This record gives sequence, structure tokens and C-alpha cells, in this order.
Amino acid sequence: MRAMGHAGYENVAEDRAAVTHVFTNPEVKAAIERRGIKLVSYADILSPNRK
Repeated sequence: MRAMGHAGYENVAEDRAAVTHVFTNPEVKAAIERRGIKLVSYADILSPNRK
């Protein structure tokens, strides 16, 4: 991730780590479940058989 930075956005690795931390937090995961939010991956979006 560090290699993906560019002028004006040098903190890609730190930003991605923060996003991972948020979505793996038990309280955030519980809130997502309570609200009925379905998390999807790029594979889910690109799949021709998605529902």
C-alpha cells in the first residue's frame, strides 16, 4: 500500500489500515448487522449471478 501513494496522497497505507480497523470493530459490526446492511465485495458486484 505504501507504494500506491502519490503527490497529495501519501498516507494510503494508514488510511486503508484505519478503514480495516473500523469495519473489524465489534461495535461497528453489530451496528451494521442491526441495521440490516449487507457488506459486499468487488467479486459480489462483478459476479454475473449476483442477486
